[in-house]
This record gives sequence, C-alpha cells and structure tokens, in this order.
Amino acid sequence: MLASVLNAMLDGVLLLDGAGHITYGNAAARRLLLVGAGNDAADEKQTTFVLPDERLVAIAGRALRGETLDETLELEAGRRTMRVSAAPLDGGGVGAVLVLHDMTEARRLDRVRQEFVANASHELMTPIGTVRALADALARGGMEDRKAARRFLKQLRVEADRLTALARDLVDLAQAQADELQLELRPTDVAEVIATVLERLHARAAKADVSLEALWEDRPPLVLADAARLEQVLLNLVQNAIKFTGSGGKVTIATETHGAELLIRVSDTGVGIAEADLPRIFERFYKVRGATGSAGGTGLGLAIVRHLVGAMHGEVTVTSEVGHGSAFTVALRRADTNQAVV
Repeated sequence: MLASVLNAMLDGVLLLDGAGHITYGNAAARRLLLVGAGNDAADEKQTTFVLPDERLVAIAGRALRGETLDETLELEAGRRTMRVSAAPLDGGGVGAVLVLHDMTEARRLDRVRQEFVANASHELMTPIGTVRALADALARGGMEDRKAARRFLKQLRVEADRLTALARDLVDLAQAQADELQLELRPTDVAEVIATVLERLHARAAKADVSLEALWEDRPPLVLADAARLEQVLLNLVQNAIKFTGSGGKVTIATETHGAELLIRVSDTGVGIAEADLPRIFERFYKVRGATGSAGGTGLGLAIVRHLVGAMHGEVTVTSEVGHGSAFTVALRRADTNQAVV
C-alpha cells in the first residue's frame, strides 16, 4: 500500500542510506531524474540511478549530516526548475529523504503572467497618455483652432479604438479560457469572409507597402464555422502578416481542399519566426522577441485564434523560416461532408 501511494504521488521521493546511496525512488523521481539525465530506462523496474546534478548531491549530503533543507534549483541549463525538500532520518547518519517538486510549468506560467502585465500596462499607458495629452491641448485653447481641434479629435478616436480592441481581446480570451464562447456553426462561404477581410485591411496593407491577395483555382467549398469568428481569425492572421512583412512584401490568403477539410493558409514574405519560438507562438501573452517590425500588441491575438479555431472544431498550425516568411494554416470541416461535428 505504501509503495502504491508513493508511486501515485506527483512529487518525486528518494530514500538514501547512510552512505548516500539511493535505496528507493518512486515513479515520479524516475521521471524527474532519469529522463532529465538522458536515461531512457526510466521504468518501474529501474532502481539504480544517481543524482544528476552536483547541487542535488550537496543537498543530500547536508541532509545526511542532520540538516533539514528546502531549496529551489535551476537544472538542465535553466530548462527545468525543481524545488528540493530534504530531511535526515532519525536525526542524521542513518539516511535521508528527498522530495522533488517540478516547478518548471509554474515558473513558466509566472513568467508569462509577468510578461502579460508588462505588455498590457504598456499597451494601456500609451493610448491613455496620448488621450491625456490631447485633452490637455484642447483645454489650453486648442478648441479655438478648429483645424487643430478636428485633428486632435480624430486622434482621440484612434486611441479610443486601440483601448476598445485591447478590452475586446481580453474579454474574448477570458471567455475562451472559461469555455464560454458562444459560436453558431453553420455552412459558411469562405470566399465571402476572405473578401471582407481583404476589403477591411486593404488600406493598412497599402500604407505598409505590402501587397495583399487571395488565390484559389475554384471557389472554395462551404465550411462549418461561425462567419463572424472566422472573420476575426483571418483578420488577426492577416494583420500579423502585414505587421511582420517589410515594404515591398506580399501577404497571400489561399485555400486548398484536403479530404473532409478545407485549408485556409495565410502566408507572407516577412521576417519569419525563429524555430525556438514556434512551439510557444500560440501561447497566451507570448510575444516573439526581437522580430523586426514588431510594434505593440499584448500577445493575445494568436492565442485567441487558436481558441476560436478549436471552438469551430478545427486546427491552426504554423510553419516558418527566419528571413523567408511564415504560413499559418487553418483547417476547418467542410459543410458538404457527411461526417458529424462532435
């Protein structure tokens, strides 16, 4: 029963004898230590393994000498964070017990939250500061200059739109996390949605000197989707593509029928995404660092895209090469198939 309880624990438990040899390790300890040390033999029968880090060895040694410790270590060149609690058995000299708690995911989430607070604060303070400056200018006599007043009011509307967009993204993400998104899936004309997206972003693309086009051989089949949310998905993807594509570049929306699915691919000729960033690109609040042309944004857009596509029973993926652009592909169920959506 004791062995069953220990093996069911999420934390690793190690028992050491008086000489510092490991006499027992539960299943979690095997996962944390053996796999982390590059040993593929991390199974239930494996009982002979060693502490893979000198700092763990030092903690074990101090526990064997009678100390009780609770320390946090960064292992594997910072890729893993582990909290280690160690205590002697019977006062020291007889042996020691080590409890290992993997804090890697908790630390990662904490960093994500910190990044979000910093990004959101910046995104909020910039338009708020501008609004305050414009209001002060109007209060100091700007209303008498009708031309300047109109310019100030126009800028106030722009900043208000920025704040509205940020608030909307936060609400959408909160609803997605709480599984409260209200979508109405029905046969949707992808060509019409794409045409709307192109029309809405034409001026932005022209201002950035980026060509924007849609390509398909035949009119795409209908898909099961929420038209408004699909438009939101494509707007996010195309806006990102424009932002990270330099002057003279191209952004393309193309469709391809693939079995029971329709693939909608948004590709660009921009700066691309580093391989190290690709696994995290759809994470909430994550922003690619050092990307040329990056301006603002809280890192919410792609996370919202992933949630919306998932709510439409689809999938979004990305491929990219630094210096050669990126391609985001949305796969949605065709409406003309007999396969039910679950």
